[in-house]
Parts: sequence; C-alpha cells; structure tokens
Amino acid sequence: MIAAGIEQAIAAFAGECYRLFFGNVLISANRLSHEGSGAYVVVDQACTALTLVATVWAGIFSLRHVWKKKIMMAFIAVIIIQLENAFRIMHLYYEIGQMVNHFEFYHLYFWQLVNFLTAICVFFFLDKVFQEKEF
Repeated sequence: MIAAGIEQAIAAFAGECYRLFFGNVLISANRLSHEGSGAYVVVDQACTALTLVATVWAGIFSLRHVWKKKIMMAFIAVIIIQLENAFRIMHLYYEIGQMVNHFEFYHLYFWQLVNFLTAICVFFFLDKVFQEKEF
C-alpha cells in the first residue's frame, strides 16, 4: 500500500510537470497516458528510484559528518534524485508518444547511465558542501 502511494505520487508529480510544458497527459493512479495515441507509461516500483536513494543514503551515512548534517544531506539527496527521476519519467512518456521512438534504448541504457552519474555527483557534491574542518 505504501509502495502504491509512492508510485502514484511520483507519477502525479511527473505528469503535472509534463502538463506544464506540453499539456497532453492523462494521469490515472501510477499510469501516464497520451490522450490521442493511447500510449502510456506505468510508474512501478522500479521507477521510484528508491534503490538509488538507498544506495546514496548508505554512502552518506558512512561519512564522518555529524548526524544533523547527514540527515540534511539525505533529505537533499532525495529531492535531487527524485527531480531527476521525474524528468526521466517525463522524457520516457514523451518518447513513448512518438510514432518512431527509442523508448527501450533510453529506458534501459541512457537513463541508467544518467541515474548512476547523478547518484555519484549528488554524493560527492553533498560531501564537499557539508564538509567541516575538524580539529
């Protein structure tokens, strides 16, 4: 039940963001559908980026920062990763609506690389920003 709520929230956020720029999206639970073509994208457990967040959190909580900073870093990491995830979902939704599309390439290869690089950059960026000199 919690997983379904997370999936629906991510789908709704990505759908509403997409609607701001392009307009044609039907949002039903965790499904984003094109009005004209009927093509759709389903946001399921694999699309929540929660495993990516958990991986970044594991790195963050292993760092030598005070707990207050670790919690702030973890919160910021979730926001950044979920914003990137929403952008990914919007792109895949756009792609699936095209007559000739490369959905599988983007879904299986391109966005996996972007997710990985985003996680690494978020981790090192947050570590650098929150570092303090300890004497």
